[in-house]
Amino acid sequence: MWTDATQPAPGLPPTPAPGIPPQPYAVPPPVVDPARDLAQEAKFAKMASAALIAGAACYVVIFVLSAFLMSAYARFLSEIFADDFSRRRYFQAPEPPDSVFYLSTVINLVDLVLLAVGVIFLIWFYNAALVAQRARLPARRSPVWSVVGFIIPIVNLWFPYRSAVDMFPANHPGRRLVKRWWALWIGMGVVGLIMYACAFFSVIAAVAMALVGGALAILAAIAARAMIAEIGRVHADLIPTGSPEPPSALPSS
Repeated sequence: MWTDATQPAPGLPPTPAPGIPPQPYAVPPPVVDPARDLAQEAKFAKMASAALIAGAACYVVIFVLSAFLMSAYARFLSEIFADDFSRRRYFQAPEPPDSVFYLSTVINLVDLVLLAVGVIFLIWFYNAALVAQRARLPARRSPVWSVVGFIIPIVNLWFPYRSAVDMFPANHPGRRLVKRWWALWIGMGVVGLIMYACAFFSVIAAVAMALVGGALAILAAIAARAMIAEIGRVHADLIPTGSPEPPSALPSS
């Protein structure tokens, strides 16, 4: 025996009428704040620009040390194969020289710094791709795949380039910065392969190619910094920083 004066509990969905199936209780989507998104992108853009300076220096060190390391390996292998061990009953390979160990250790330490630089750059890349998506710029890859494209072999030769180009509107002159950055990045990798091959024939040629690779790394970092700055300016012009809007009005990721 209860009173007829009742009402639904606060915060709960109303009881459906007879014959109407109950509807799932919808949780309101989070609110997207354009000003916060732009501030987040700008923060990581500043960090990535600073990290790229350290990254370029790391590549110069790695190129030069790798030239000497591969040359030391080449001399070590030539000494092994030059030794006439065909008449020996037992053969024990000699230990590599100490220079190989020291150079490898330094290169590994520099690689750790380079890994941190790469992580910071990818964080900015994701945030920039996300802002571009919320600015309704057509993209061939989602923000997540824009970052994953750097990791997957083979596809990392063009996925990152396309993702960076899609951060600009069509026919925007800033797309030329992406082409310059990516050409220098790919060229640096090609020079690195040539440097490793030269190390087995001439240490002078290997060091010369290492210096070319280091110069390309510096130019690639300069181009990347210019690209980051231009993407930030374009996104700030495209996205109004007024009142927040729900993500339902924005394209899905």
